[in-house]
Formats: sequence, structure tokens, C-alpha cells
Amino acid sequence: MTAPAEGQKLSTSALAKALAIPLQQLFVTLRDYGWIRKVDDGWLLTAKGEFEGGEYIHSRRYGRYIVWPHSLLEHALLRGLESNRFVTELQIARQYQIGAALVRRLFGELGLLRRDYNGWALTRRGEAAGGIEISEDGERVIHWPQSLLEDALVAQQLDYGTRLHLADDELQPDLLQPVSEFRGLDGHCLRTRGEWLVCNWLYLAGIAHACGRRLPLAGEGEHHADFWLPTAQLYIECCGDERDGAALGASLERLEIYRRRQWPCIEVRAEQLADLDGYLSGQLRRLGVPIA
Repeated sequence: MTAPAEGQKLSTSALAKALAIPLQQLFVTLRDYGWIRKVDDGWLLTAKGEFEGGEYIHSRRYGRYIVWPHSLLEHALLRGLESNRFVTELQIARQYQIGAALVRRLFGELGLLRRDYNGWALTRRGEAAGGIEISEDGERVIHWPQSLLEDALVAQQLDYGTRLHLADDELQPDLLQPVSEFRGLDGHCLRTRGEWLVCNWLYLAGIAHACGRRLPLAGEGEHHADFWLPTAQLYIECCGDERDGAALGASLERLEIYRRRQWPCIEVRAEQLADLDGYLSGQLRRLGVPIA
């Protein structure tokens, strides 16, 4: 991108590009500094903004808009923005090698985001942390200050998220401890790593679930499902991650019960754990369960 010439007046979008920051971040910053104020669908200069050199340009194509002097590129307040870059959830996801959906769910557990009818939105805590909602191509994208990733709690949460996607040969020793060590984020005690991963995924996705729920059977013995989703009215069975043949046999017997009674069930095999988010999201949407 060609640098703006000295003395050239810069629109707010051109100023944002020259500073290499999101346009919405610049609008919010100028508003917070008291240089502009929001009116209906546009922005107006304040007396302070005019003092800093802002003025209006009238264009037949774009109508009236604000331009700024080139010298603002060296303004101390705006230069300070460069030290606090913003990153998107997708950029965070790539950095930690996890899915963007998981980033949103992890931030949701920290109270930085909340679910609404359009997906995810900032909470007051998220706004206080510096999050900014930006509309890009009709979709809401949330930008976060790069410095937020240095927060100990956020870093710990994201590091934990990477553990949910480790391959078997990358597992840390503490993930291979006896059964009692498999405790989910929601407090559930799980028997296998596969169940632990599924339980954590359901919890972070905000899906109510029961573990080890007794099947409603009469005269067919005692059977307990790995997971029961009461709202969706379906079961989830984790197969191929059992520690012994008896557990595998019991799992296969339950799958036969679901098939025979035509009870909706999602079967999760060991090879599907590497992309659990993609697999479960796809399966649940296929069954009509909304996933944020």
C-alpha cells in the first residue's frame, strides 16, 4: 500500500489503513477522545475534533465525510494505538491451533462473550477487556486487543483449549492417569479420554447433558448411556476408547439398543476425536440441534 503523501487530507478509513488498525477501532477511539460523536447513521466533528484539524469534505459519490490532516499520523494518542494491535478470533485460533468456535466458547466461559440469537456478542466484561464488535460482510466479527492474550487467565484458558485437540501421541502424562483423573470442566467424572473430550465439548457449546444416564428399558437389564442430551432427545456413545473388552462390548450392546428402538444416537469413534468440533457440530446440525 502506498503511503499517504505529506499534506494530503486523509479520510477516517485511510487514516485507519495508514495506522494499520481496524476502522471500527479508530472510530471508537476518536469517539472516546471526544473528537467525533455518533449521530443517526453517521459521525459529526466536535469542537475538539475541529481543533485537531478535522474538517468535512462533500463528495457527489460519498456525500459528506470527515477528513484529517496527515500530521495526525504522528499524534501521540494515535501512535499509541500501534502498540495495542487487535486480533480476530480466527487469528487467535490459528495461533493456538484450535478452532475459532472453541475460542468463542472458551471466552464465553470467562464471561467475555455471551450467546444471543445471532451467535456471540460482547458482555460488559468483554467490552471492558477491550473487545470491539465489527460488521464485516454482514457478519459480526469480534476483535480483541493483542495484549489480552498476555492476561494470565486468558492465556491459561487458551492453553487448556489446545489440550482438547491433542492427538494420542501428543498427550501429556496427566491425561493418561486412572479413571478418577478424568474430570470434566463441568465437574462430571468420566471413564475415558474420549468421554472427557465429548463432555468438555458439550459443556463449552452450552448443551445440557447427562453422563451415565440409565436407559429407560424394562426387562432388558441395566444399561447406562455415555451421554444423554435432554433438549435434543438423543444419545452420544464414545466407542473405541475403552480400557477393556467388557466396556467395548457394553458400548456395542447399547448401540444395538438404540438402533433397534430407533433412538437417535451419535457414535463417536477414536479417529473422530482429532476433529471433534467439526464432527459433533455437523452431526448435531444434521439432527436439527443449533450450535453457536
